Amino acid sequence: MNRGVFPRARNWLGEIARDTPGAAMARRVLAAVIVVLPLLGWLRLKGQEAGWYGLEAGLVLMVVAAIVVLSLAVLVWARRANLGHERILRLSRSHALLSQVNQLLLRGGERDKLLAEVCEIAVRLGGFRCASIWMSGEGGEPPRETARSGEPLAAAPAQAGAQADRVLQEDKRVVAGDTAALPIRVAHLATGAFVLVASGPDRFDQEELELLAEVAGDVGYELERIVVETQRDIAELRAARNAERLRLLHEVDRRMLAEETAEAIAQAALKALRELLGVPRAIVNLFDLAAGEVEWLAAIGRQRMHVGPGVRYPIALMGDLEALKRGEPQTIDTRELPPSAHKDALLASGVELYMAVPMVVGGELIGALSFGGAPGPFPAERVAIAREVADQMAIAISHARLRERVERHSVELEQRVRERTAELESANKELESFSYSVSHDLRAPLRAMDGFARMLEDRYAGALDAEGRRLLGIVRDASRRMGALVDDLLTFSRLGRQSMAPSEVDMSVLAAQALAELNGRGNAAVTIEALPRARGDRTLLKQVWANLLSNALKYSAKGGAPLIEVTGSEGVGDCVYCVSDNGVGFDMRYYEKLFGVFQRLHGAGEFPGTGVGLAIVHRIVARHGGRVWAEGKVNEGARFYFSLPAR
Repeated sequence: MNRGVFPRARNWLGEIARDTPGAAMARRVLAAVIVVLPLLGWLRLKGQEAGWYGLEAGLVLMVVAAIVVLSLAVLVWARRANLGHERILRLSRSHALLSQVNQLLLRGGERDKLLAEVCEIAVRLGGFRCASIWMSGEGGEPPRETARSGEPLAAAPAQAGAQADRVLQEDKRVVAGDTAALPIRVAHLATGAFVLVASGPDRFDQEELELLAEVAGDVGYELERIVVETQRDIAELRAARNAERLRLLHEVDRRMLAEETAEAIAQAALKALRELLGVPRAIVNLFDLAAGEVEWLAAIGRQRMHVGPGVRYPIALMGDLEALKRGEPQTIDTRELPPSAHKDALLASGVELYMAVPMVVGGELIGALSFGGAPGPFPAERVAIAREVADQMAIAISHARLRERVERHSVELEQRVRERTAELESANKELESFSYSVSHDLRAPLRAMDGFARMLEDRYAGALDAEGRRLLGIVRDASRRMGALVDDLLTFSRLGRQSMAPSEVDMSVLAAQALAELNGRGNAAVTIEALPRARGDRTLLKQVWANLLSNALKYSAKGGAPLIEVTGSEGVGDCVYCVSDNGVGFDMRYYEKLFGVFQRLHGAGEFPGTGVGLAIVHRIVARHGGRVWAEGKVNEGARFYFSLPAR
């Protein structure tokens, strides 16, 4: 006997007690035998006692009844076992479906292709007749079928679409007969439905639905990941495009800033603009609002660039002028323009639709940037780029125009200054010549007057009374003052014609020499500090020191203890020298008169002089490229400064 099939007797109970389908069937058969056979035996005895049949017939009936009852029991138990096996098989397929879908989603890929493969796996491994994925429509539209696999059932699309719509609205699974629709959630919102059609009625149980819900959930997670990645890719693409756009705009701006004329600015901008906008033709137009015309500043086509004004056409071709003044771009369909040579030229160059973007600066419409080509809408990004370039160009062209006007005005001013300077130099030369001539011609009469007056005084003084002698003295004093004035005037006029002999000058030594040659020093205390050396005409600079020191001695002589200081300092680019005194000073309100010819702030009777000394100082210092100024206060002294360029 085969012990693998018929185990020992002591193992029978162990075999029956095992948790296997065979042991379960054996337990059910044994239970039926234990229950049914005694019951049938009891029924046979009762029938035999009642006389319904004899012993032999009763045994036959009992055997037949036992066979029938046990056969029915076996059929019921087999049916239940088959259903359990089918359920286990379905769950196994659902687990395989879940595993395969997860592996697919881990690999990733393009969205629609992934969804189609999910449906194909559901049909192939899940044993479904049909599988489809529906995604929500945009703007309230009904859901649309994104992926599908399985048998082309006639009623399935309409039924699946209705169930998908219900899932999206109620956000829960829907099971109807042989069809189940499970929500696909993206970011916790039902945005799709996984619709499955079973191969038989009443296919779905709760455990299987939970597994299929996991599949739908995993699909939702993958869609969410794809959305996030897509948004990130879009953001990165947008950032890259913005960076490139900013780079090109910066390049346009850099090119425009490098140019000076309006034509060059427009030409530089158009070369980069056509690449930036991706259009075959672009034009920079300037408006002549008074004439109602537009003039090309520059234009670029597919093959060549046109620079410079010359092409003019009606301003009506730019669209609504008032809208342009408000900064609103205008889109013009060339085919709808009235018949004209300009329309024919545009169509011949392939421009069937173009846009005019206004160039406005300071609230003034100065022109427009136009571009176009084949018919079709202008993307918002392209319009935004054109507006930015138009704004930059408007400012650059406005600045170029202003610069041209300033340069033109500057040239005119320089010409006028040259003319005025030439006229002034001519007048000064004439004045100097006149002054020299007059001064020279006056010296002889003055010498004669003084000589005759001296002769009268020498020979006839005794014959004159006191009044005569006083009048004669007045004549001699006046002639001497006039002579001194003429000498100063000659010196002043000679400074404009006298050539200079520059050399390095020790200013401390020069100031001391000038002081030593002066008369009337009196009891004044004069201090000369170490002075910076200078470069200039020694004779003229000595005249400066002589005039300034003479003034200081003269206007401090009436004080009790006259004090004069000569100082100097070397600065950045120049040397400054100062002569200060503690004399009568002057009122700063009359400062403008100090360095004028024949200008005096004190009366001739109070302080002698001709009023030319400081004017001579001013002219000499100016010829050396320096300047002169002074500070003073009445009865508190004065300080006179002059500066010379550093050596």
